[in-house]
Amino acid sequence: MRILLIDDHSLVLSSISNALELFNHQCDAFQSPKMALEMVDENRYDVAIVDYSMIEMNGVEVINVIHEKDAQVKLILMSGYGDVASEVLSQGQHVHAFFTKPLKIVNLIETLEQINRDKYFNFGELSFHHAVLCH
Repeated sequence: MRILLIDDHSLVLSSISNALELFNHQCDAFQSPKMALEMVDENRYDVAIVDYSMIEMNGVEVINVIHEKDAQVKLILMSGYGDVASEVLSQGQHVHAFFTKPLKIVNLIETLEQINRDKYFNFGELSFHHAVLCH
């Protein structure tokens, strides 16, 4: 899968990016949300994994722009703040999965595999509640 990864913390960004590449995912990683959004115009992504709390833009703003540009991209939001999940859910965002940090890579990989299976077998979207329970 082609994945867009956005997190303004370089250590988190490189850790997740390296792990995804070990599982044969192509990952374009950006610390700058604005630079990443430019890439959405130039490339086709299957999934975007976005941090909630960033300096340039917050994650909800970023996923809304990505959804406007390409509604087919599956959106995963992650945060170090546990109360963000209920906020995102109550706002009815276009989030397919939510993970709290520190992120458990095995759960992220399982969610990506589910998204990939759904893409090929057309079982529908991964529910927000399921993804929250995965972590």
